[in-house]
Amino acid sequence: MVPLYFLTLFFNILAFTTANVLDKRYVQGIHLVNCGNAYSAVVYCAQDGSSACKKNPSSSNMKKVKSDGLFTWEGVWKEVTFSTGTTFSFSVDVDARGFPNNKHAGTGVQTYQGRNLGSWNIYKDDGHSMYNDGNGNTCHSIYYAFAV
Repeated sequence: MVPLYFLTLFFNILAFTTANVLDKRYVQGIHLVNCGNAYSAVVYCAQDGSSACKKNPSSSNMKKVKSDGLFTWEGVWKEVTFSTGTTFSFSVDVDARGFPNNKHAGTGVQTYQGRNLGSWNIYKDDGHSMYNDGNGNTCHSIYYAFAV
């Protein structure tokens, strides 16, 4: 009985530690953000979770989806092309606004000059502040995506 208790404790600690490590993700990511009430944008982060992803992105890593108010992310198929020529096409579930944080909420595809670069899974984010845009708007992550 005692060894089973310690084994269970070990796996619980391992699961907790793994969850914390996964929370500090350093892989490429894409965020669907709302900046104040001013605009919505798609932001590419080469190392999601790093401090570089918490700064105002360069114009090559950010594409406004709507510049005169907030975009409704849910229930539409949307395509944005960054200045680099890379296109991200995506769809967020029509009911995703009510999903719990980190729940799978949609899919996306990344392409470059018509060549498929891979599929992405989109998840509901917690609305955390990612960066200030320098114009008085705080940009909050509504959804995030990782390559499959």
